[in-house]
Amino acid sequence: MHMYSVFVHIFSLRYPVSMPFRHRTRDAGKHPREDPIEPGTETRSISAASGERCRRRPEPAHWPGIRWGPASENRSGRGLHDEGNNAILLLFSAGETRNGERGAGFAGILPEGDFDMIVILKAHAEQNKIDALSEQIRQQGVSIHYSQGHTETILGLIGDTTHVDEDWLRASEIVEDVRRVSEPYKLVNRRFHPEDTRITVAGRTLGEGTFSVIAGPCSVETEEQIISVARSVKASGAAFLRGGAFKPRTSPYSFQGLEGEGLRLLKIARKVTGLPIVTEIMSENQLDDFADVDVIQVGARNMQNFRLLKELGHSKKPILLKRGLSSTMEELFMSAEYIMAGGNENVILCERGIRTFEKMIRNNLDISAVPIIKAKSHLPVIIDPSHAAGIAWMVEPLARTAVAAGADGLMIEVHNDPAKALCDGAQSLNPQQFDRLMADIRRRVAFEEKTLEGQ
Repeated sequence: MHMYSVFVHIFSLRYPVSMPFRHRTRDAGKHPREDPIEPGTETRSISAASGERCRRRPEPAHWPGIRWGPASENRSGRGLHDEGNNAILLLFSAGETRNGERGAGFAGILPEGDFDMIVILKAHAEQNKIDALSEQIRQQGVSIHYSQGHTETILGLIGDTTHVDEDWLRASEIVEDVRRVSEPYKLVNRRFHPEDTRITVAGRTLGEGTFSVIAGPCSVETEEQIISVARSVKASGAAFLRGGAFKPRTSPYSFQGLEGEGLRLLKIARKVTGLPIVTEIMSENQLDDFADVDVIQVGARNMQNFRLLKELGHSKKPILLKRGLSSTMEELFMSAEYIMAGGNENVILCERGIRTFEKMIRNNLDISAVPIIKAKSHLPVIIDPSHAAGIAWMVEPLARTAVAAGADGLMIEVHNDPAKALCDGAQSLNPQQFDRLMADIRRRVAFEEKTLEGQ
């Protein structure tokens, strides 16, 4: 008698309707290749019932609503087919028979539907408990596709599962496992907003097709300093003026910024040069102080300050959200989701380097963040090469890389006298270095057929 082990595979496929399921496999000593699903092949999977083996061939009658077909038939194209962008494949790979031969393998697909999450219930879960759990899930505004097998039951959740807590589901005594099929971020997701978001600030546009450079000192020090830097970066082609009034520092003994006085000096520099200002907020209690700031920056340390993010969601001001030092891309997207969930769609993402084991540079610039953000989200993304490297001479090559990767802009620290800067002088360019960099950036942006804002 054949022994079949049940596995659940989640695919986001974009194959034509007529194509069979395919997956990635790897043979020892060979390159990865694409093969049809075959019994015994290595696959990325999760057990549907704690590894428990079914002791009978899966029959269609045991799994109503699921289409079945021999997995081996995929080679000739007669196997199962994906009929939507997302499908949940149940693969029964054959175990050995008593005489040592292998069975034929069998597979099935849950019917078409955009499943956002699947809940795999434990074997022989009591029906009254299943009904109670299903009702609790439906009360959260989610519909359920119910598939009951011979020993297992699968709930396919359809709709906005953003508020469905995976840990809450796993805590149920009848739940074996939970898997998301689509991402938990909806407003940030390109899938729900295919067009690129373009954000306009004081006549300047941030987003696809344009390239904006934000430049200025790490911190505002004096009126003379900020006006001098503002004039020089504008002359070189910067579209925005950056400058820190409130400075979150690792050491409590380091310069913390001029705070309210720094904001006042930034506004003076804006009046003199006409450049919109970008500066960092530290707390939701400062929102009134930032009422006249053009772009509010949320620093890496505050990326998951959820109270602050919620309050910024009630504002209509553009928010420049920096990725945290050790944050994943999904965590960055979810932080942006907090802002957008409050009604503020003016969010700009910023990759500023992540912390790794490398000690020769301040942070590692994750340049792969740019194509990932472009693929997964519709929001603009800029690169901060100054914080990524922490070394002035590395800013230029990293900035060139950002343009080539498809970023929508740069954020660069410029100081009129880096050697005497009160904050991050080692990573700051002087006005002459910045001018040379902008000449190079201007040429590269034109090659990418984008418009350099501020010209």
